[in-house]
Amino acid sequence: MKGEDIFKALEDTNDEMLEKCEKGLEKPKIRVWTKWVTAVASVCIVCAGAVTVLALRGGLSSSSKSDDKSQAAAAKITTQVSTVTCPAEPDEKEVATPDNETAISDDSYELDIAEVLPWDELKLNEQYNVFNYNDGEYFSTCGTLEDINEKFASDVNDTSHISFVENITIEGYEYIYDEQGETSKTHQINAELYSIEGISADAALLVHFIDADEYYVYKNENYNPATLGEFVEGLNLSENLELDVGYGEHFDENDNYVSDEYTDGDTEALKNLLLSFSDAETVENFDEMTFETEISFGITDKIIGVENYSMSITADGYLTTNLMDVGRAYYIGEYNVKQIIDYVKNNFTLTSTTYENNEQEDPAYNADESKTVETSVIVD
Repeated sequence: MKGEDIFKALEDTNDEMLEKCEKGLEKPKIRVWTKWVTAVASVCIVCAGAVTVLALRGGLSSSSKSDDKSQAAAAKITTQVSTVTCPAEPDEKEVATPDNETAISDDSYELDIAEVLPWDELKLNEQYNVFNYNDGEYFSTCGTLEDINEKFASDVNDTSHISFVENITIEGYEYIYDEQGETSKTHQINAELYSIEGISADAALLVHFIDADEYYVYKNENYNPATLGEFVEGLNLSENLELDVGYGEHFDENDNYVSDEYTDGDTEALKNLLLSFSDAETVENFDEMTFETEISFGITDKIIGVENYSMSITADGYLTTNLMDVGRAYYIGEYNVKQIIDYVKNNFTLTSTTYENNEQEDPAYNADESKTVETSVIVD
């Protein structure tokens, strides 16, 4: 179904078709996986807290006033590796990332360094967090065989939804830092690759570490088909993607910063609308572009191990997402973006929080919360 057809269907939306969700949901976090962590933490470890910014890599501004300075300072002592950020487990040790930096002055930063886990204490998908296959670069996610079977409502150890592809040897790199500097040690492990039911092997694969009998999902950051329709089909997003809270921001007539959240609507219908522009072409020069986000939505895909990422619509007619850990954009047109915004505003509950702001250049970090206003608007 095309976007225009769905718009017509949504005109008949009423109260009864709206699913009421629990209020007070947290604002979704948009994750950017920059592959940069501080040198003491570059052994490919799981962070206790999620890396949270309000931007996709390549174009959008960061949510933190000091992000650019922090990244510049951290770059002096970093090694380029990839990290896995999953929900923290009980008693899991925190490690240092650029988000742990504390500004001392404009040109001086102090790192809040936590203990780094030794190689032997890392999970297998942290030790062996990336491999190359068929021109793709596959990075480990939080997804497991158990998550796949949960999505299919199968037994936890069921293997009927995966298919053997081939055997592979994966390398992992143990980084050691001491007074003499950095040294590294290369490890190798035998594994099996499996495709996942409904998912293109070009987009994601399941890795079975044979000796430990453990399964982890890896997704290909290079997966970038020509159109939104191919992207949706390759990842089976129509079935697997879950949409959450929508949020936006603006300044009011008094130049106060206002944060908006949209809840209590039919997220399944909205998801189908967002994914319906199948002919929208992929933007090739994403890293060279700047996007003005109108509304962002939290997204989860348990099959490929993605939780609390984002999908956004922009004022200049683009749909953007960081689902594959790097920015992707598709031009759907300014008219369609306006129709989506109107649908959200007319069929979701809007909760606005206004902040009194003294320093307009950075309202989110120099503001006192003053009031919250909840507005429910439902079209019959």
